[in-house]
Amino acid sequence: MEEVRRHTLPDALETLADRYDAVLGVRDQFLWKWFHLLNPYFRLSSVAPEYESKVRDDKTLLMFYLTLLDDLMDQRGDRATFREAARLPFGPRRVDFDGEDVDEQCLGLAYDVWDEFERSIEEAPRCEEFRPLFGYDLRQVLCGVRYPAVVNAYPQAANLTEAYAYDAHNMAMFAFASVDLMHSPEFDPAELSSLRRYLWTAQRMARIGNWVTTWRRELVEGDLSSGVLIYAYENGLVDDEELRRLRTGPDPAVVDAISERIERAGVRETLIEDWDAYYERLEEADRLESVDVDRLLDGMSVVFQFHFGSEGLK
Repeated sequence: MEEVRRHTLPDALETLADRYDAVLGVRDQFLWKWFHLLNPYFRLSSVAPEYESKVRDDKTLLMFYLTLLDDLMDQRGDRATFREAARLPFGPRRVDFDGEDVDEQCLGLAYDVWDEFERSIEEAPRCEEFRPLFGYDLRQVLCGVRYPAVVNAYPQAANLTEAYAYDAHNMAMFAFASVDLMHSPEFDPAELSSLRRYLWTAQRMARIGNWVTTWRRELVEGDLSSGVLIYAYENGLVDDEELRRLRTGPDPAVVDAISERIERAGVRETLIEDWDAYYERLEEADRLESVDVDRLLDGMSVVFQFHFGSEGLK
């Protein structure tokens, strides 16, 4: 983790990180350094070398925007500001800064981050070709951002099938890949279907890595959306009354009792076994001509290791 702490953000991104801290104050700069350092590991090899630095910064800008939306929904429960900020990619002129209960500072930050990201990707050589696909993928991410709020409002509806289908999109692997494709002059569109099947599995792997290293913090925060807790609920390790008490407290005694049960049952280890199975599935998948999927798979392994190394720090 010293490598992350020593990592330096470009000046423009560091300025945004400082502003984010001033406006929301819920994220340590460690997160931004972590992502900026690691996102080349899951960059598609098709990105032309002259765009690699640009893509790294573009995806970090996108990460800023998506994290802000996530914090508005999960940390602040600010649905009014979230609603307006989520409109930015699809109709910025419809965004209402003066709407009831809208936090103008947060919305202003979201606007500036998105505007900078938008202006940068417009310079990509295949922006027009892949922009509609990116818009679709971004809508799936926004659905994933909303999913925890649904689980927290209806705890008894929690299930791993939906968590994998919806919450996994919070990892934004498809959206990030679409940014890569905009900067991939030699990518063959005939391989898009195979690539997206590959990304579907890789995104689940990314979600597992996040779940198994953030679930304790989320328990303390009363967030019921972690796949670790959902697995425990589905398998009778947590009951409805305990879910209710997590949402209304959470009571430290309940958190400790549930944590002990989850650890004793090896829930995290079970999900890691799922990660291993996904890894093996991708090892056996057909290879592509215009994207080195072996390099991407190696990168996913590195990111998984960094998840564990940074547990409790992001």
